[in-house]
Amino acid sequence: MGVTTAEVKVRSAPNGEQVDSLKAGTSVGVLDMSSGWVKIVYLSPPGSQNTKVGWISLSYLRVTSGAGDDDCETEYKTNAEVCVEVSDASIDCRKDYSGEYYRSCEVIVEYEVTTNYSGGSYLDADIECQVDIRYSGRGTYSWRSDSSTQDENHSLYAHGSDSESLTFDFSFSSFDEVTQVKIDSVTCEVDSVNLW
Repeated sequence: MGVTTAEVKVRSAPNGEQVDSLKAGTSVGVLDMSSGWVKIVYLSPPGSQNTKVGWISLSYLRVTSGAGDDDCETEYKTNAEVCVEVSDASIDCRKDYSGEYYRSCEVIVEYEVTTNYSGGSYLDADIECQVDIRYSGRGTYSWRSDSSTQDENHSLYAHGSDSESLTFDFSFSSFDEVTQVKIDSVTCEVDSVNLW
């Protein structure tokens, strides 16, 4: 999922003819990515069931996991709940010396952890985030996948919250000749919650 960050022109192809425009804050699905351009699917007009496909510049898109996609765990002694929600995700790919292929991509994930705990101690929460990407290379007709996981620990006091930014690195072999990369999914989960 993604959200447009400004009013943006939708094009038929990267650098192609303008076919539509979207207002800032429009939710879109991300289908593909190529050389700084993103292929999107969106509803037109907004709220209808009519879907359209087009290309926008990556610079006008904020990739998200979707509003309300949070994961919660309950601490069994206090019945307090700890929840984590992805607030933002972005991808930045670097090309090789020839400028034709991607040699690596960096996915930055931001999330927030919150709790309704009201006691005098604190909760220790372990969070696990996973990023799945898909990529394809020149002359190949199928997408390949890669995945990366990171864990982070948070100490939350009464009605506390904490936020974090994690960087996931993906590298490609020069033999892959990767020309397209997209984020397939971004998820963060509460692995465990303990009272201290």
